[in-house]
Amino acid sequence: AAIGAAAAVEPLVAPANVTDENDVKRTVAAVLEATGQINGVVNVAGITRDARIPKKSFADFKLVMAVHVHGTFLFTREVAAQHWQPLFKQNGNRPLDDGLNRFIVNFSSVSARTGKIGQIDYTAAKGAIEAITRTTALEFAVYRARVNAVAPGPVMTPMLAAVPAEGIEAMKERTLLGRLCQPEEM
Repeated sequence: AAIGAAAAVEPLVAPANVTDENDVKRTVAAVLEATGQINGVVNVAGITRDARIPKKSFADFKLVMAVHVHGTFLFTREVAAQHWQPLFKQNGNRPLDDGLNRFIVNFSSVSARTGKIGQIDYTAAKGAIEAITRTTALEFAVYRARVNAVAPGPVMTPMLAAVPAEGIEAMKERTLLGRLCQPEEM
């Protein structure tokens, strides 16, 4: 409702389980049906299941990888498969120089390059997202889509709610500004 009050158009709420291929396909199709086009995707879904390697369950490892990596892949693929690739084909397999601002923004983390105790799955997933971003940028050049990854430090999201105060303070001390990023700054 708050976004809708400030938006130029009515927001479309389309919930999806990012780890479910059919759910993502249905969601992208529903957005296309309602709007006629998708110009961009922001892949930001993420979770953590912190535990050191000897205590990390395989189920938690797979779940973290699925949300981050599979979700990023599935939404990226479906927007291309259902919308951008058909436009490319209609254009005689020539680059889409129609002036539309197409983009993919994937969320990584500085942890992809630094590692983090208790987060082998999270750091691996964020590293994979950076590799996905590079390959997608190469493949989506014909759609004239900008493909980038954002790799912030800690952001005060519900994901950090379970972190004890001393952990939050330690995170703050490691940032250049001495504070955590707020979601609206992203």
